[in-house]
Formats: sequence, structure tokens, C-alpha cells
Amino acid sequence: MIIVIFCLFSAAASALEVGGVEIHGWASQGFVQSTEENPWPVKGAGQGSFLFNDYAINMSHQLTDNIHAGIQLFGQERGYYGNDKIQIDWAYVDYRAFDWLGVRGGKVKMPQGLYNETRDNDMLRTFIFLPQGIYNDIRRDAFSSILGGAIYGTVPAGKMGSLAYLAEVGRIQFPNPNDSGTAAQIKARGLASDVSDISNTSTYAAKLDWMTPLEGLRFVGTASLIPTLTFTGTVPINFPIPIYAGTTQSGEIKDWARYVVSSEYTWGNLVLALEYEQIRVKTQSFIGPSSLMTPESYYISATYRFNDFFELGAYYAAYFSDKDNHHKASPSFPEYNAWQKDLALTTRFDITKNIILKFEGHHLNGTNSLGDVVPAEQVKQGQENWFMFATKLTFGF
Repeated sequence: MIIVIFCLFSAAASALEVGGVEIHGWASQGFVQSTEENPWPVKGAGQGSFLFNDYAINMSHQLTDNIHAGIQLFGQERGYYGNDKIQIDWAYVDYRAFDWLGVRGGKVKMPQGLYNETRDNDMLRTFIFLPQGIYNDIRRDAFSSILGGAIYGTVPAGKMGSLAYLAEVGRIQFPNPNDSGTAAQIKARGLASDVSDISNTSTYAAKLDWMTPLEGLRFVGTASLIPTLTFTGTVPINFPIPIYAGTTQSGEIKDWARYVVSSEYTWGNLVLALEYEQIRVKTQSFIGPSSLMTPESYYISATYRFNDFFELGAYYAAYFSDKDNHHKASPSFPEYNAWQKDLALTTRFDITKNIILKFEGHHLNGTNSLGDVVPAEQVKQGQENWFMFATKLTFGF
């Protein structure tokens, strides 16, 4: 029914306006199939799965010359999480006093890399799946929005171009654990057999965007810090201390820091992008010992729009679970679980102004991201070299 409604909107208009309120939205339905032993990134992908959709509607209104307000409702299904539950994705009031100073409060989008603030809308990008090392879909609810406030602005730099800045502080508001990708990852990683709650008291994020004098070239730096995520869940049955197995305890994910440096160059219909990320995170699973993770990731991508109908894109991405030792896997796991390398090719067809169709193929080496969604014993059976195919149809207005 949702897809039908969006089809009607798409055929009728590129936007709706009611009483000065501008309304946009989209709905996507996709299909994913991967190598049978590697059911990623949606549940059932090894046999082929349609549990891959998302949809949103947003409304915005210019209250005065300087004050803008908006809200977006968002839902998704990935099989492992989402469950088509509608969430408030963002909702804010924005006051722009000067070009160099604005303030925003509410549930605001979190900056991370080049595309985190726009990643949800398929109409705005070429790829079905952005490089997962940096734009991990399952952790979207941890790095999507902050409930709090932000200051931002753009400062001219003369012959050096201009510099835009953004700083945010607040907390993450997680969905119900049954619908949360972060909760699904906690369970898949063996930190808990079931999660009943996830909470966060403070989160910080910042972005610097240098628009250089060379037209189309920009450099971006983003950083985010989550001092503590607390989760409550059931201790796994195979916990080393049997007396705690099956009991309800609390665990922590501490000092989750992400740093991304990015560059993007647009020359006519060609867009080139390069991003590099480092993460530092400490996990405390109930009363067990803490563990420190220091992964890194990077990718290079290119897209080219041949005409109004056809666009082609490709990227090579790599993720390593330990930046200091790219071949360091967890004990009892195959060495290739220490990384995931992804060569992707995408075709995008703009059938009409409001309807797009994409096809995307991935050749993958390594199984690290597989552990985000399936239990450890299944990850150990994963194939080192494998494939994933996805297609997605999106209606937007």
C-alpha cells in the first residue's frame, strides 16, 4: 500500500505544498542475493531476499526569513532489524542569524563523512549500498541523528575559497531493540543473546568542509564521539562463567570515536570521491574483560552521468578490523575474517523524474562485516571470495 501511494504521488508531482508546508518523500523496494554461505547484508540474502525496503516522508516550513522547521518520518526493513517500524528520523527548528552563524535544535542529522546526512534517500545518490566500512547500514541508528543542538555557518576565506563548520552535542535516541541495527549487531557479535535496552547520555559531532578555490573540489573532516553506550541483555549461554549464563546484566560500549577525512571532486558529469576512516571503541561485555577495537576503512569511487536517463558508478572499498595488523583475526576465526574488500559496480536508470531503478554487483573478499548480522559459528563457515547482487526501485516526490 505504501508503494502504491508513493507511485501516485510520484506520477503527480515533484513536491507537494499544503498551507506553505513543503512535503517530499520516497519509497524503495529492493532485492538482494549473495553467496549462500554469506547472507549479508539483509536476512535471507543467501537464498535471495525482498526484505529490503525503506521509505520516508518529510515536511518543512519557512516560518520567517530566518527560521525554518522540518520533520522526517522514516522506516526500513532489513530482516535482521527495522521491521518496517516508523521512527522520527529528524525534527528540528533552525535559526540562521548570519551566513557565518546559525543554530539548530531538536533531532538533528549527524555529520559523518561526505554523505551521512543524505544517505537515506536513494534519489540523491548513485549507489544502492554506500561503502559499508564508513556507511555501515546496521549501525545507521547509532550514527544517524542526535537529539540535541547544533551551531553552524559558512566563513569566506578569500582566495582560499570558503569554510563551512558544524558542531553538535546531544544524545542518541535508539529505537526499540527489536528494531535496532545496533542491537542486532550486539547479539551477532556474541555480546548478548538478547537485548532489552540501549541508552546513551551524550554524543558529540563536528564537521569542517573546505570548498577550495578550484571549482568542484572540496575537502571534509568529520569526527564523532560517543563516550558511553549502555545495553541491557541476557548473558549468552556459552559465557565463560556459567553462573552468569542466562541472567540479565548490563554491558558498555565506551569511548566510541570516529574520524573521517574526505575529498570530493565534481567535474561536469563526473564525481570522484575518496574517504578514509579510523575508529576506536572499547567494549565491556557484562562482567567479562574489556576489549579494544581500532578498525580502519577507506574507499575510492567514481560516478558518471551519461545523460538524463543513465548513470554509472563504481568503487573499491576496504575495511580492516585492526589498523595496525590487517591480518589479525579473532582466535578460531579464519584469517580472512580480519578484513572485507569490496569492488562494486552500479547502473542507475532515471525512468522518469520521480522513478529510478538501480542494479548493483559486488565482488567481495573477506567476511568481517558478515559478523555484524550473523552468529559467530556461521561467520566461520563464510566464503572468503563471494558475490552480492542488489536491485532497487525507488519512487520519490
